[in-house]
Amino acid sequence: MKYNVTDVFDVVMNNRETAWRSDLEKTEIISEKKFREVFKNGNVTEFYMTKLEPNTFYQFEMKNKFFEGTWEGCFKKIAEEETEIIFSEQIEIFNFGIYLLSFFVLNLKKIQKTYVSDLVSYLGKIKGD
Repeated sequence: MKYNVTDVFDVVMNNRETAWRSDLEKTEIISEKKFREVFKNGNVTEFYMTKLEPNTFYQFEMKNKFFEGTWEGCFKKIAEEETEIIFSEQIEIFNFGIYLLSFFVLNLKKIQKTYVSDLVSYLGKIKGD
């Protein structure tokens, strides 16, 4: 994406300002390393930060009533105003019925696409694009 790695990382890390996320109702900060996201569909997911390397890597554990897992974000400076991001998730779904429903209800690729699209739009607004 055509934004500075520091700007991208700062937006992703800032769990206090998430109005740019089209999928969220609100974010609740529990502690410095723990937060909760309340989605517009009513689902709630809790997150616990496990690793942080400024401008390069962000990792947290996540859990809700359907699954638990790990999310990782890698941030690579390509040029002064260009950043490569790689977001990945590994999840374990709690039961087979939820696993089957997940193909229809829990579309992780769509969730990630929405997140990245919202991120790019927000960065464009704050950078004046």
